[in-house]
Amino acid sequence: MSGEKGGKKQKKSSIFQDYIKYILSFLMISLAVFIAAIIFAMKPVSDNIHKIENKLNMQVRDIVINDSHYLDEDVSEDNYGDKIGNVSIENRGLNCGIYYGANRVSMRYGAGFLSESNDIGSGGVSVIKGIDETYFSSLKYVEKGDVVTVATNNGKYYYRVTDTKYIDADTQAYQSDDMDMLVLCGICSDLSEHAGEYFYVFADRINGEVK
Repeated sequence: MSGEKGGKKQKKSSIFQDYIKYILSFLMISLAVFIAAIIFAMKPVSDNIHKIENKLNMQVRDIVINDSHYLDEDVSEDNYGDKIGNVSIENRGLNCGIYYGANRVSMRYGAGFLSESNDIGSGGVSVIKGIDETYFSSLKYVEKGDVVTVATNNGKYYYRVTDTKYIDADTQAYQSDDMDMLVLCGICSDLSEHAGEYFYVFADRINGEVK
């Protein structure tokens, strides 16, 4: 009799364990589905926000974001948001305008030029930022050896990509005294696996025209 009772207890214990496993599996699957649904739901919301922002007028609070040089007394507010050129990487399908000021306003319409960096083609480090969900969506596909073309009123400049990497947004990714270098910075979405990081493309200046 004792053997029968022990067998019943073990059977009940096994059934209970299977039940707990079933419940936990169900909860984990439900949580995964819920998170996926939120991500898919947020994507069109984010796209709609960008579309709405494109129709809004420029405001000072937009200009200041991400571009501390605006706070300097020698920088005129009138320059911010002006189109100063175009950046393209032909074999990656990247082609957009460059607007003065690496801020939310500029990146509504294209890429933003970081005003505290060196002027494009001046021999120092020039930095151009964009959002990875919009105009810089193909930046993450750029590889070493790709050619970046930057056209401005002062001329057309060519750069060859030397490195690409994801770097924490709070980390200084380059030295300001580097020479003849272009830095393209893709700002990653908060909903992506690289949230809190920027995707950087580093490219050195090419002398002459690239055929």
